[in-house]
Amino acid sequence: MKNLKENYLCVQVFENGKRKIIGFYETYEKAFKMLDFNDYKIEILKVTTIKRNFKITPEFTYKESQKDSRSERPF
Repeated sequence: MKNLKENYLCVQVFENGKRKIIGFYETYEKAFKMLDFNDYKIEILKVTTIKRNFKITPEFTYKESQKDSRSERPF
């Protein structure tokens, strides 16, 4: 995933209308392969994404980013 480039977002659509992100793909062909392996309803969206830089502190296992007050999130 590259910064400020057009990527393809693959989402799973549930019956109640909610969506769950499956993955980001750089080409449409890679995203289209997801349709072959799933029985779920899947949408492929063309989006512009920004990749955030995270570093992982090994002693606390928290994600941290620069100038972000919400950066301490356990994973």
